[in-house]
Amino acid sequence: MGIKDEVGKIEYHYGFYGAVHAEYEPTHVKMEYLQEHELGEEPVRMDMLLLKLEDTPLTDPIGSFFRAHNVLEYKSPEDRLTVSAFYKAQGYALLYKGMEKTVDAIPLEQVTVTLFHDAYPRRMFRMLEERGMDIAEVHPGVYRVTGPLSVHTQVVVTSRLPKGEYSAFKALAKNASKDDIISLLGLADSNHPQMVDYVRAVLNVSIIINEKTIEEIKEAGIMPEAVRRVFQEEFKQERDEGRMEGRMEGREEERQVIFERMKAANIPEDQARAIAFG
Repeated sequence: MGIKDEVGKIEYHYGFYGAVHAEYEPTHVKMEYLQEHELGEEPVRMDMLLLKLEDTPLTDPIGSFFRAHNVLEYKSPEDRLTVSAFYKAQGYALLYKGMEKTVDAIPLEQVTVTLFHDAYPRRMFRMLEERGMDIAEVHPGVYRVTGPLSVHTQVVVTSRLPKGEYSAFKALAKNASKDDIISLLGLADSNHPQMVDYVRAVLNVSIIINEKTIEEIKEAGIMPEAVRRVFQEEFKQERDEGRMEGRMEGREEERQVIFERMKAANIPEDQARAIAFG
């Protein structure tokens, strides 16, 4: 189970979209989430544009930095956060501001950039400091960059975020902790109507890159019920619409596919059988 593209590459960004929603929709602060927001007519896209539609402040260490227009750029564990990526994000923000329909409709002081990566970008920070910028850790894992910059910028190193915080972001990292993945699964209990979908998006990635940890959670007896809760709507929809793998016909064949998929997710055979055929 997991999200991969046609050539088998993990689609990390779909998990990241789910993580952003999972972390910030429960705040009830009105915001608009625009994935792969296009900049102009050319195929230049930022990872996410987060529009804060009201003045109510976010109080968490990352969100408190957000203003009205927020460019979010995510580097997967398979990528590096380089100084080029840093300036590319700056360019996205400036191009977004420059594409405004009327003069200064988007005040530059209301634009921010936040870069996410699981590894500490030591070389990037050193190069930025050599260029006259200051790097200040305002919260474990959250770094504000000041100096000769046009756009307010912060860098989030998810592996350094404190225990018990931002589980959705941290579950996207390789070697995510059991506590973070279990906390992520716990978000599915939220009363938010779409939280299960967001958790599913993150978990689809985390299952692929954290097989050992997922196995440990399974052995602890935590994973099966959590997976059933998070994925039960997906299984139901696929049964109802007849879109099960191979487009099999007949209820028994569909149940068998569900059974095989849950086994692939490391659910013990007896429990997978009870879920699929029970």
